[in-house]
Amino acid sequence: MTSHEMRNPLSAILQSADGINTTLEEAHRLPNAGSGVVIDDAAYEAILDSAQTIALCAQHQKRIVDDILSLSKLDASLLVVTPGEVDPISTVKHALKLHHQELVVL
Repeated sequence: MTSHEMRNPLSAILQSADGINTTLEEAHRLPNAGSGVVIDDAAYEAILDSAQTIALCAQHQKRIVDDILSLSKLDASLLVVTPGEVDPISTVKHALKLHHQELVVL
């Protein structure tokens, strides 16, 4: 996947979902003790990370939709804008997590 495709949060959602599927398929092919699929710690971490990325990207897309709706309200003078506090460290961590797959590819 190219970095251009990763700029779209939907692409990150799809890539993370694919990561979950691939990891689970590999775990399924491993020998098991008859009680189900065996997933080692590394696979578990990969699945967890992918699932968290999916949730983060979905939240990002929701935010985009919400922002578009807010802008249309603002344009119609139905919304008042006021300044608010922001945690820059949290914002940067959020952005890095959102684009983690793109950064790993580089």
